[in-house]
Amino acid sequence: MRRALLVALLLAAAMLLVRLTAASPVAGRACAPAQTGTCTVTVMPTTSGTPSPGLQVSGHVRLGDASGPGVSGVRVMLAFASYPAHETCLTDADGYYQTRFHYIPGDEMVRVWAEDELYAFEPEVHYWRHWYGRELAVRDFLATPLPMCTPPLCQPGEVLYCPDYCPRGCGYQCATPTASAGGRIYLPVILRPFSGSG
Repeated sequence: MRRALLVALLLAAAMLLVRLTAASPVAGRACAPAQTGTCTVTVMPTTSGTPSPGLQVSGHVRLGDASGPGVSGVRVMLAFASYPAHETCLTDADGYYQTRFHYIPGDEMVRVWAEDELYAFEPEVHYWRHWYGRELAVRDFLATPLPMCTPPLCQPGEVLYCPDYCPRGCGYQCATPTASAGGRIYLPVILRPFSGSG
């Protein structure tokens, strides 16, 4: 029992060391969580002439449908279920992205999703099991523009107020502020909601 536990711990430590070593940058531009720009890799690591097991994901973000123009500047996120590894890439002028190669010594659950305040994406997330081996996965997204709102014009004595989160100008309201003892202003007292676009 103790021997099996010791072997399992040593194997886990070795896998972590190999993973950290394989995560070092390779030829080409490798992506890091805070890096901007398109993630591209020109060479993937190999071990003794045998391809390393792992995963690289690429694809396009297109406007409307599969034949639509590419959408640039979209953040594409990659995450694994068993590891804290997380990668962020930005699509290029053609809407293309490519992650760096991730060494994965076994099976792994993978999530890839796109983020941008101006678009909704289909699918919302790609989620799949990466089986042991070498995988070059292609995962595309379709982008649909989200509505933009014009905040309301407030009356004299009113202020523009966002009660929570007001993306793309949507959700703002006009409110009449009131003062309390101590000089603090509390909002809202009287609200005129606005939800139209335009």
